[in-house]
Amino acid sequence: MSSQTLDKNINTRCEQIAAVTEGPVFSTLIQLSAPNMLILVASVFGTIVELAYVGNMGTVALAGIAVVFPMIVLQQSFSNGAMGGGVSSAISRALGAGNETRAQAIAVHSLVIGILAGTLFTVLMLSFARPLFHFLGARGQVMEEALAYSNIVFMGSAAVWLTSMLMSILRGCGNMKIPSQTLFAILTLQAGLGGVLGFSVGSLRSLTPLPRISSFLWLQE
Repeated sequence: MSSQTLDKNINTRCEQIAAVTEGPVFSTLIQLSAPNMLILVASVFGTIVELAYVGNMGTVALAGIAVVFPMIVLQQSFSNGAMGGGVSSAISRALGAGNETRAQAIAVHSLVIGILAGTLFTVLMLSFARPLFHFLGARGQVMEEALAYSNIVFMGSAAVWLTSMLMSILRGCGNMKIPSQTLFAILTLQAGLGGVLGFSVGSLRSLTPLPRISSFLWLQE
């Protein structure tokens, strides 16, 4: 990277931090919250589309995804809400105090936590999914569909966690647009893959974590 490019990146970053820490309160709140509000609406529609796909596969498939869904929500709540919110808060406080070294350290540690937490989710769900789903009421073919879906979804837990951590880092830096654009891309790709692969393969195995993996690779850049 040339010194000219580096200086440009530093200036851009300083302008972004100044816009958050020194800009008008009301307009800053709108700029930070509007992308999240829009993506939450899009998430609802994305969930409806996916459930419509699965519903057309039959009641057994729908029952299978219903059993797995609470664990997916749990993972999203941990990665986006609990850990993600903490990462964004910590980074924003460090940048607000002018301590970029601490902000960078928090970012690195959050990625390490994301890898470990994602791996833990994968190990736990691959090891204990059957007794857990049995406790939730799954039996027979519903159990098999739930396990087929769960094994694929939670195999990509590390990508889910890393994507959430990267987006939280960006939010902490005051950049709300890229995380929202990333989530919109995930929802679009997920809906497309769910329809194309779902009706061609005809089982819950088609709803893969590929969109999350792709988004993580893109956010790295």
